[in-house]
Amino acid sequence: MYFIFSDSETARFEQLCKKALNLDVKPLQLDSVVHQPQACLVLELKSSMTLLLDICEHLKQQDFEGLVYVLSEALDKRQDTLMHKVLTSYGLDAYIVNGRESTEQALEWVCQHSTDSRSRSVPQESLYDKELIHELVVAGKMTVHYQAQFQSDSLELVAFEALARLYHEGKSVPLNEVFDVIHERSLWSYLTQSTLKNSLETHHLLFERYPHANLAINLSAKELSEESFSDQFKTFLNDSPIAHPRLMFELTETELYSTRSS
Repeated sequence: MYFIFSDSETARFEQLCKKALNLDVKPLQLDSVVHQPQACLVLELKSSMTLLLDICEHLKQQDFEGLVYVLSEALDKRQDTLMHKVLTSYGLDAYIVNGRESTEQALEWVCQHSTDSRSRSVPQESLYDKELIHELVVAGKMTVHYQAQFQSDSLELVAFEALARLYHEGKSVPLNEVFDVIHERSLWSYLTQSTLKNSLETHHLLFERYPHANLAINLSAKELSEESFSDQFKTFLNDSPIAHPRLMFELTETELYSTRSS
């Protein structure tokens, strides 16, 4: 099932979608995507970031687990990166497709990609033993990747967010399996230590090219309440050459949503 929406020529876009996509096509009504884990959303957007935020908020509330495709018609191509950042920050499986030149070609790509994705979506057993993941996390084997953050109005690069990753024998361990173990066994302190250590030690390789960008590190509110955190953090800073004003902390999304009322 495809749910479609366009912020410009709705009737024209619906006709093109019905012709190009090989499943049922329905205009998007946000309440209609509940309990549709295999659904795909196809959005044709010019530059309506506020509208995109509204859609993301609704999908987040409904625990939407399907695919989201945005056919970007934004005149400024840098908007594509910003839209992808917004979508992934809500935990959505999202793809930005260039629809500026040809909507028909963009829809053909969406059709092929979504077909391939559905064929690979058969649930599989966990590939990694929980004890192995536990051992790797406690041993400080978590690494970091960096994701760029941009100013929403000027699209200026302002920061890099340190994202935790775990590899074993050269292969990436699925994040859902990693964080299930971390959550079940309260290993957040080990995750925080690994993220701090890796990002503060290796950030200079990135910041040689972008000296004015900040470094953003996710923390759990539980970590901030631990008495030992302050001393550990001071040790990390003393061992790292990073300029302190360049460092930012962000509360993890689950902590933010659960504590924002207070």
